[in-house]
Order: sequence, then C-alpha cells, then structure tokens
Amino acid sequence: MKSTFPYLLYFFLGCLSIVNSHAQEVVPVYIGEVPNSKKSDLAEFKKPDDLVGELTLQVKEPKMLIFKPQAAKNNHTAIIICPGGGYHVLLTEREGSAVAKKLAEEGYTALVLHYRLPNEQYTVNQSIAPLQDIQMAIKRTRELAKSGKINSSRVGVMGFSAGGHLALMGAVHDQHPAIENQEQTSLKVDFAILVNPVASFETGIGHEGSKKNLLGKFESEETIAFFSGEKQINAATAPMFLVHALDDVVVPVENSLRVFDQLRIHKVPVELHVYSKGEHGFLTAPSFDEWFNRCLNWLQSMHYNQQTI
Repeated sequence: MKSTFPYLLYFFLGCLSIVNSHAQEVVPVYIGEVPNSKKSDLAEFKKPDDLVGELTLQVKEPKMLIFKPQAAKNNHTAIIICPGGGYHVLLTEREGSAVAKKLAEEGYTALVLHYRLPNEQYTVNQSIAPLQDIQMAIKRTRELAKSGKINSSRVGVMGFSAGGHLALMGAVHDQHPAIENQEQTSLKVDFAILVNPVASFETGIGHEGSKKNLLGKFESEETIAFFSGEKQINAATAPMFLVHALDDVVVPVENSLRVFDQLRIHKVPVELHVYSKGEHGFLTAPSFDEWFNRCLNWLQSMHYNQQTI
C-alpha cells in the first residue's frame, strides 16, 4: 500500500503557498496613545451583511490590515485602502479585505485602514479624527519602507464612497498636518484611486449623511470648504484615477466630475471612467473585474507595477 505522506505534504505546502500569498499582519496606526480621543465604554464590533459582507462599527482604535504579495511578485508599491460606509460604518470586506487580496495578487502591498468612525463619545473633535488617521497611516507606511519591501516614493491611497472622501483628504491636505510628525516624514501621497467618492460637501452635490456624520457640531462654512476636496486641488496634487456610475443617486457623479475638472485645470494627470449603469457601489454593474482591471491598467501606465528595488 502506497504511503499518503507525500500527497499530504504537497497539499500542506500548497496551503502554505495560498496563505503566504495573502499574508496578513495587523498593526496599530498609532504607537501609544491615540490623539484627539477620550475614554468611552463604547466597543468596536462587527456584524455580517448579506449584501456587502462584514461590517465594522464604532472604530475608536485605528489599525491597518496588511496584505502582502508573494516576494517574487512584489512591485514595492503600497496602497492604503479606505473602506466606505458614510462615516457611520466600514464595509471592511467588500471595500477592504476583498480588494486588498486582489491587489496583493497583482504584486501590490495593500493596507486596509480601519479608521476612526466619528463619534463625540470617544473623540474630542470628531471632524478631524479620520484625517489624523489617514495622515498617520501614510506616515507609518512610509516608515515601513525601511524594511526594503516598500518604495517610500510609491505610496498611494484608495477609497470607496466616504472612504473615497477620506482618501481624497489624504491626497490634498498633506500641507495641513493634523498629527505630530517630529520625523518630518512626507505626508504627500504619490497617487490616489477614488471609487464613487464623496468629494464635495456642498449642498446638493455631496452626501449629506457623510457630511453630518463627520462634521457633527463642528459644521461651519469653514469646515465645509476645508472638507470639500475639489476646492483643495492644486498643481502639486497627486495623479488620480476616478471611477463612478452615471446613475448613482446616493453620491452623484458630479463629485468625480468636479475632481476631474480641477485636476485637468491644474494639469495633474487624471483618468476618469463613468459607467452608464452601476448605481452606488457597483452592486449590480459593472463587474468587479471590469472596473478593477481599468484601475490596474492605469497603475501600469503610471509604472507602479514595475519592480524598483
């Protein structure tokens, strides 16, 4: 009778290969105390959703889930992913880990940011908490580049819906640091990918729920202007890829159009894809592979898929 050991060994090694291709590491965004926070009995929790998978709520201790590519495919480009959810909840599976795994398969280091969801019960100023988190995530990612597995000049952000708003904030507010940065680490991202993003907080354009959840009692003409990303774009803004659906009634396509127009006016490289159908979040169309492959093609055109180290 033949031994089954060799077959079990090959199966085990195959499983290891699958695990290693999506190796996940969880790191806190902050080392030590989380700034702009206060004690609260509220606890983070998760719940399943039949439509979008796992949801995460009441995030008060931000962290990053790192999905690493296989060593041979590593292109040394890092992408920080901001899931959407209207600044009320995080779609941490559909707009987080699921996308990160796909990026890792293509050679990118994907970092899913579980940023603080604005809540006056555990933040002093809820309006700037997510901005602090994306800026610190950019800082930490650049510092991770010292390991040699990430190129510090190839750090980008990607965001969906309200997460697209946060990614945009990270891309336009590098000159407005909301965190301590004694090391003077650059907070400027090298590129941004925005998927049906909330961009503007102007009435009739932006998503009112996201604006109210983020700003709360800090809403004013000044904060509305500061958090309207299209107003902050200039010639030094990073190149962007945008994708939206024309029939999106939750976050109107005008959000992406305004960002596109400002980038074009300032001669910043930008690519925009607008699908006639798709509603919000592309739940019915287009397929994931359709819009995601366009995103990969853009990254390739910008040479972020090429190994540099």
